Amino acid sequence: MSFCVHEAGVVEDLIESIAQASKNAKDGQKIKKVYIRLGKSAGLTEASLRFWFEYLGRGTKLEGAILELSQVEGGEVAVDSIETT
Repeated sequence: MSFCVHEAGVVEDLIESIAQASKNAKDGQKIKKVYIRLGKSAGLTEASLRFWFEYLGRGTKLEGAILELSQVEGGEVAVDSIETT
């Protein structure tokens, strides 16, 4: 159970980073695509990241956004960039 809590927490942090990065977006703009670096030793699978991203993004500017992941060495999980509509 604690593993799921960890995963949700990591994605909540990502969503907060995305919200900060998208502050300059015009009102009404939605986030179209998010590019994320996922470290191979981050303790988070791609499937889990996608699940929590979709679940926690409901009702936000992230709802319906496409998630583009690139696997990298190490343990980082970080936002590379975002695209808005």
